[in-house]
Amino acid sequence: MTTSRLGAYSFIVSSILLFISGFLPGDIEKVGNILSIFGFCGIIYSTYALCAYFRKEDKDNALLTLVPILAIVGWSANAFGSAIRLPLSDTNIESVNAVASIGGSLSATGGLSGFIGTALIGFYVFRKTSFSTNNIYKIITILFVIASIAMLVMVSVFPLLVDGGREVATAIGEPGDVILTISTSILFPIWMISMSIITIWSIVTGFIFLKKD
Repeated sequence: MTTSRLGAYSFIVSSILLFISGFLPGDIEKVGNILSIFGFCGIIYSTYALCAYFRKEDKDNALLTLVPILAIVGWSANAFGSAIRLPLSDTNIESVNAVASIGGSLSATGGLSGFIGTALIGFYVFRKTSFSTNNIYKIITILFVIASIAMLVMVSVFPLLVDGGREVATAIGEPGDVILTISTSILFPIWMISMSIITIWSIVTGFIFLKKD
């Protein structure tokens, strides 16, 4: 199996795993964390494979070297953040808030470079007409870049919106809610729409990439 073909399959499978992991209910959160670890690893490889494909024609483009580095740093941090949250459901009341906050902070701060990388590769793909001339895909790619920037901004400002940390935990394995200065009803639609667009773009790109092998 070639690098491009494996990267294409990885794009499709990992993006689906990450999307599913984000919507699993709390009582099977461990399953979601495990799926997300595999998903982030897959996205790292997919990004590397896509950049390696483009480097065959555009060998001296610094962006194609930078993006895989950003992906490794950003999505590895998210994978580690998910791994830290694995024992969350078994953590005692005194420590459960700390475990949840450490995992969340690692994902948020490290994830910044991941979303920077996705925005940059989306911009590159949009300009690379030889990859796909389909106008619908071009529109999806524009939306993908916008969604990546939206997630980048939201993740960047999220720590600034936290007011007083978390509410007191009242049960084993159940951390208190994060206390924010704004309602989560404002942030959730941005997160859901952005992640849906990113997932759609990743799957479509995977199928297009598969045909390029």
